[in-house]
Formats: sequence, structure tokens, C-alpha cells
Amino acid sequence: MAIHKTKGIVVGVIKYGETSIITHIYTELFGMQHYLVKGVRKQTKKKTAETNYFQPGAVLDLEVYHNTLKELQYIKEYQFCHIFGNMYVEIKRHTVATYCAELLDNLIKEPESDSAFFEELERLFLLLDRLPADEISNMPVYFTLKILEKTGFSLSGKYDAANFDVLDFEKGSFTRQTPLHPYYVKGSHAKFISDILYRKDWTNITFNGDGRTYILNALQDYLKIHIENYKSLKSLTILETIFC
Repeated sequence: MAIHKTKGIVVGVIKYGETSIITHIYTELFGMQHYLVKGVRKQTKKKTAETNYFQPGAVLDLEVYHNTLKELQYIKEYQFCHIFGNMYVEIKRHTVATYCAELLDNLIKEPESDSAFFEELERLFLLLDRLPADEISNMPVYFTLKILEKTGFSLSGKYDAANFDVLDFEKGSFTRQTPLHPYYVKGSHAKFISDILYRKDWTNITFNGDGRTYILNALQDYLKIHIENYKSLKSLTILETIFC
């Protein structure tokens, strides 16, 4: 079984046995992979548990055994690629990281390499750690829209107050007509999504917390419409409580 060096982003963890875990990691070389990490939860007088390496959004340098015939792989060595100074000590950043990681875990299933997408994910988690605290509120919406692009469900069109002020989630596009079904947003909510999609300064677009929560729930509805058996995110409920 060949050993490879790759970077990876932790998106999920399941306890396995007494001291081990199975972790879902989006890797630069192999796309989404599941790894068994033995003994990582074991703690002794001389050794602390190493579960802190496998927190949501952690970017790791990995040496991994890879066998294309197996679904469960193994990690030989791991260390932090980036030391996050804020993401795991500030509740808001940590909650946003958990949301983003869970969304990735829900939507990205394929073991296919996409280095450009990996670099974008890495950049976004670095931004989440390093942006001023008052500039991270739009990250969940922006992150969700970037994942939609990757999965082939990107929204089309652009908000226009006179002609395209409704975002129809069944069609996945901006329109001038309010649909008969309930899966749409309009007015300021539609404009906010359009601004996040097209403005470079998306971190500084102002909107209230209730509005962001409403949009995130609407985007979840969009995913449920277009992806069979899509699972609602547990982290969204927690995220709603910390939005401001």
C-alpha cells in the first residue's frame, strides 16, 4: 500500500472503539476520504489526547496510506499545516467552522482530486480565523454559495430591483415573478444573496442576524429540493443562536 503526502481539511469525526476515531477529511490529492486514526483519544500521565488535531476545519499535513480498493484508509503521520489562533477559542468562529465543515461533509462525497477547490476551502478557513471579528458574519452564506458552485447547484442571474427582485429556489435563478410555491426569497434577502455572489467586499456587506438566519434556512430548503435525501445540518441551530 503506497504512502502519500497530502494536505487535508477535517470535516467530520466519529468515535471508534475506546480510543480511536474515524475522521472524514477532504484531501488535496484524493478528495473526500475516511481515515481510521488509532489511539488518538487515549490519554496517559505522559501523553495528552490528540483529538485537537481533528477539529472541524483544521488543515493538516498528512502522510497517508492509500488503497483505491478500500473505503477506509489509514493515516501514518499528521501535524497542523496552519496554527489557528482564533477559530477554536472564539465561540462564533468555532460555530461557523463547524457549520462549514458539516456542510462539506454533507455535500462532498466523491474521492476525486480538485486542487483548486481545496485551495479555496483552505483560504476560507484561514479567513475565518484571521478576519476581524466583525467581518465573519457573512462567512456561512458565502461558504454555502461556494459549495453550491462545486456541487453543480450554483444560482444563476443577478438581483435587479426593477426586473429581477425574486430568487426562485425551485428554478435556482433570479426572476421578476413571485412563484406560487413557498421556496423563494425577494427584496432585501434576494439582494443580499446577489451581493454576496458578486461583490468582492462580501465581508463588509451589512445585514441583520435574523436576515442571515432566514437566508441560511432558505438555502437549506434549496438543497433539500435539489438533492435527494439531503440531511439538515445540526450545526445550523447552534449557528442561529450566535448570529448578530
